[in-house]
Amino acid sequence: MSEIRVYLVDDHEIVRRGLSAFLGTATDVVVVGETGDAREALRDLHSLGADEGVDVLLTDLMMPTLSGFDLIQQLTSLPHPPRVIVLSAYGDTDRVRRALELDAAGYVMKSARPDSILEAIRAAAQGRQYVDPELAIQLAQTAVDPEVQALTPREREVVALVARGRSNLDIARELFISERTARTHVSHILGKLGFESRVQLALWALDGAPGRDAT
Repeated sequence: MSEIRVYLVDDHEIVRRGLSAFLGTATDVVVVGETGDAREALRDLHSLGADEGVDVLLTDLMMPTLSGFDLIQQLTSLPHPPRVIVLSAYGDTDRVRRALELDAAGYVMKSARPDSILEAIRAAAQGRQYVDPELAIQLAQTAVDPEVQALTPREREVVALVARGRSNLDIARELFISERTARTHVSHILGKLGFESRVQLALWALDGAPGRDAT
């Protein structure tokens, strides 16, 4: 497997140094650039050739010259835009939903376990989406769709794990239940919400449970 090329954007140098040091311990990840200025990040990425492209970009949200939200939007002008993971100290659902609506590949809290950052990077590089588990639960619990209210607390936990791409076995291990019980929970949730697949369920959860038209 080729190395995942990562670019870091955060206006705090100590955060960038810490991330670079930590990511340097992973054998499948290489940090190819970093900056404290989102505008400079755009210039750097525009100047990179096809062979020097960035696979995943980690960005803060609140920065002086250009916000992380604006950066995500402007990256779409690149011929081959990187997948973007937001790494923020802010975890309110409005910010999370907005980032996901802008097609961010992930959202991780700065207070999360370091391994979560690697997990998010690998998920993004594989075309999957990763949301900090606590934030995923909040998204499900604060959704206005009345059908969400029909889910039990345990079912909401299962939804959050499905949204992270977890298998029934993974769910069973994380919730300390049997794989059969995990499978039953997923089946009941799909029935309650009118979905045919766990992919529809994951998309629904990551989008803040907007309704039932996910395909």
